[in-house]
Amino acid sequence: MKKARNIINRAFVLFAGLLLTNIVCAQTGKYSEDDLSTLARYLETSYCPHEISIWAAGGISSLGKQPAFGKNKNGLGGALGVGYSYFLNKNWGLSSGLEYAFYRQKVSLSGFTGAYDTYDMLNNPIIYHTRIDNYSEKQFAGLLNIPLSVMYQTGSKHQFYASTGLKLGFPVQGKYRSSNSFLTTSGYYPDYDQTEIWQNDLGYGIFNMKENSNSLNLNLSLMGTLETGVKWNIGVGTALYTGVFVDYGFNNMLKNSYSGKRFVEYNPSEPSKPVMNTACVLSDRFSPATLGIKVKLAFSVGCRDLLKDRKAYKAMQSAGKQEDDFSDFNLPIPTKDTIPPTPVVVPDDTIKKKIPEKAQQPDSAAIKAIETERQAYLEAAKERRQRNSQWADASSIKDMGNYNLGIVTLTAEQGAALDDYVGIMTENPIYRLDITGHTCDLGTDELNMRIGQERADLAKDYLVERGIAPSRIRTFSKGKTEPLFPNTNEVNRKKNRRLEITIKK
Repeated sequence: MKKARNIINRAFVLFAGLLLTNIVCAQTGKYSEDDLSTLARYLETSYCPHEISIWAAGGISSLGKQPAFGKNKNGLGGALGVGYSYFLNKNWGLSSGLEYAFYRQKVSLSGFTGAYDTYDMLNNPIIYHTRIDNYSEKQFAGLLNIPLSVMYQTGSKHQFYASTGLKLGFPVQGKYRSSNSFLTTSGYYPDYDQTEIWQNDLGYGIFNMKENSNSLNLNLSLMGTLETGVKWNIGVGTALYTGVFVDYGFNNMLKNSYSGKRFVEYNPSEPSKPVMNTACVLSDRFSPATLGIKVKLAFSVGCRDLLKDRKAYKAMQSAGKQEDDFSDFNLPIPTKDTIPPTPVVVPDDTIKKKIPEKAQQPDSAAIKAIETERQAYLEAAKERRQRNSQWADASSIKDMGNYNLGIVTLTAEQGAALDDYVGIMTENPIYRLDITGHTCDLGTDELNMRIGQERADLAKDYLVERGIAPSRIRTFSKGKTEPLFPNTNEVNRKKNRRLEITIKK
């Protein structure tokens, strides 16, 4: 018994450590996403398949079927447990775990009579009559249950859920305690047609039965379980289940050693001390049953990226605004007489020279070729934006690998900055541009490379639409691999979401 308790205590300490670790990982996300609506669509179709939980339950419990004579009074029962759930999809899952559950009830008897054939201490046949008054018995059972159930939950923010399954219970405690009571006995001798009522040495008379406590010998228990309630999302990766449940035992847990026993038995070896067994023998089934409420705290595990994205989405909702994908363009506006400082990189020899006021213009054939190239690029860019917009609207996004943030628009300030580059490139036909997109560290590497490339491509589209030949502009993406500042707060992350434009000859 003591060993079992130690094992349970250690299991709870270990589980509490795992829960604390998961809370820290899930609740300290430090990311923010730009495209709120698209991120929301991704989160709506995603789920974390693994969930660990700890729960407490309590309610009205029973241990036996109502006897033919007397009555049972239900007691308080409860349970503490840890569990694991695996979700096949957003709605269906399988659950198991380990719980310690206890069950109580009280049996009361007064005026209960009985009679059966036996032999007295002298081996004479008798009919032994008994009457018990003011008798009560408290019964207790403690089980180590292993539940296995199927769960269904709705897809709303605060989800309704229902689960059903079986519990296999291993008895770790079983006892009963009887109160003081009065026992009246007599013996009828059919051979003599005589009834003895006042011979205590033969086991007949009135006996004051003292309070008695003894253990119960129990077998395994098989129970059915049903639970329903509401799942509250109280944090990123954290949920609180509140519901009602019912457990019902199917089998008789009493061991065969109680088979054929009577509530009160004649004691031929010491007749003045009648034998009283547990009142459990008066019922044809001793099995647990509980109706009560259950509270469970659950944590999603094994999906850190998803939890960070949920944290980012929640933070952005709180901010009450959607940031533009280019909100951290963060470039100084260049002039015609100067080359922009970092993050714009310019060749050393260019810095030393003043940009010519007049540049040699290409001939008409070259201009026509450039215009043809530019128009072809604009058509391709238009198709690309339409294609990406369709991807952004798709409802069949499965995971971050296929997730596309869609097309974003430039602000007026960002357009003005690019207009100055239009002037520089127009006046200096020998110049080339390298445009590199960068992101903060939200999401997977693939997603961030996609966002960075889209930023660079959109800036190139803007320049080409204003007359710059597409062959003079190259675009790149470095995703989240080269942050300017540590991604430890929103200010730094905002600076890391940027473009870098390098002018080359």
